[in-house]
Amino acid sequence: MLLLLSALASATEATEPVALPTIAVHWRKESGVLVIDAPAGEHLAPEASMGGWLDVDGRHLKVEGTGASFVDGVAVLLPGDGPHTVQGELDLSLCVDGGTSCRPVSVGFIGQVEGRKGQEWLAVHPPVPEQVDEEVAVFHGLGSEQAFELAKADGKLVLLDFSAVWCPPCNQLAAEVLHNERPVLEDFHVVVLDADTPQSWGLKDQYNVGGYPTVVLADGEGKELDRMVGYPGQAPFEEWLTQAAAGQLLSIEDSLAQTRSPEQSAALALRLQKAGRDQEALDLLEEPGVMGLVDGRIARFLLTEQVEDGQWLAENAPERLLDWGWPLLGMELEDEQRGLFFGTASLAMLSAEPGLEMADLLYMQARLVADPAVSQALSAAAAASLAGSLTGDSELDRAHWGFLSQLYQDAGRPDKALALMQSACSEYPHELTFFHATAGLMLKQERFDEGLPYAHAALALSYGDQRLRAAMRMSELQAGAGDSEKAIAVLKDELSTVERPDEGMQVRTHRYLKQAEEMLAELESGAEEG
Repeated sequence: MLLLLSALASATEATEPVALPTIAVHWRKESGVLVIDAPAGEHLAPEASMGGWLDVDGRHLKVEGTGASFVDGVAVLLPGDGPHTVQGELDLSLCVDGGTSCRPVSVGFIGQVEGRKGQEWLAVHPPVPEQVDEEVAVFHGLGSEQAFELAKADGKLVLLDFSAVWCPPCNQLAAEVLHNERPVLEDFHVVVLDADTPQSWGLKDQYNVGGYPTVVLADGEGKELDRMVGYPGQAPFEEWLTQAAAGQLLSIEDSLAQTRSPEQSAALALRLQKAGRDQEALDLLEEPGVMGLVDGRIARFLLTEQVEDGQWLAENAPERLLDWGWPLLGMELEDEQRGLFFGTASLAMLSAEPGLEMADLLYMQARLVADPAVSQALSAAAAASLAGSLTGDSELDRAHWGFLSQLYQDAGRPDKALALMQSACSEYPHELTFFHATAGLMLKQERFDEGLPYAHAALALSYGDQRLRAAMRMSELQAGAGDSEKAIAVLKDELSTVERPDEGMQVRTHRYLKQAEEMLAELESGAEEG
């Protein structure tokens, strides 16, 4: 317990974020004003030179003046129908009211305005230290049709990476392997599929992709050799690719066709479970001897979530808890069972790597323990473990920021969680990921009005399936702020324009549509009753 309390103190040391001004756009028809409000107790230095840049729907403007000229705002043109995306960065000078001390402050901002008249607060963040050349930083890969044609010609395999910009392990895979164009990739034709776009629907349906990242290896005819769901780390991922390139992996179909030992059947059942072929996996588990093996028990536990299988695995495979234990966190467990699995996590720590693995196990324990104080201390210990493993390279670390923010929140430090997400917004101001996450934190903390600018920014930056998720978060914040009319309107707008997949297509979009429609119905019902 002393170790946990020490970790709590270490993980919760206050890092006070620099107070930033708030920025809003007031507009009527095509004319608007960007208004800057200094933090409480401060004002814009009237004689100081200030400036920066402002961008409206891609029209880039240089902004210069003094504090006095900024007091009444900066003129903004919003030609044509909305919505309009407004973003920029300003270098300002703020002085203490009634005093002589002043400080320079730089602020970035982004948001979306729409309609013919209104006022909208923009999401603010520390400015981006340097702009990234996206053509260099982003690995695009090949188009799928081109990749399959090349594979037919040269006999190489196609690597289909189903991923999303907001997905932490997807970002880790990209940073450690795909964006680095590692030598092992030379044996494959790589296709990176943005799972949020309608263009990905066909292949997601064809390969029954349910989670991200999912990496599918296929031949030139599209026949699947193998897949990896999730990202186990650079070394095991590259070892898997090396085996595939050397012809050492059998496809699922070939494995099903051959005579197998119980060990091979158990491993194959686990592969089938990961491929979403649940009934075939369950059929294999009926073969003699399979359920006495760890892979067989893991496969059945993941498929059926029978607590008895979890208890068997706790005794026979505690070191593999991170392979099978996640369903436990959503199951109804008795106190004795919670204690058993808590102890299993302790045993798993004996062979765990420091950093993410240790943080995952501590997080599991925090979710399993009943005492809130102990849960909070465990979350703090997990945060300390994860924070201590960060490299300082944002491309490598960004995959862990969201989890670290959640751990800070669970450790009773919502201020630290929020500061981390706002800092992340400044690192990646041109994608929705961290604006959406910051809006989610504000929602949890019931800071509805403060969260709305971040939700607006996320919606302005979203596309495809992201827009449904961003619209739902915006609607929740609007409802929390007491504006059910706007909460209903934002969902109606998105549902009326969203591209819908065919009913029989196996993609997540159906689930997002159902959630948004149910949320809309609930809001409309509440408005009628009110």
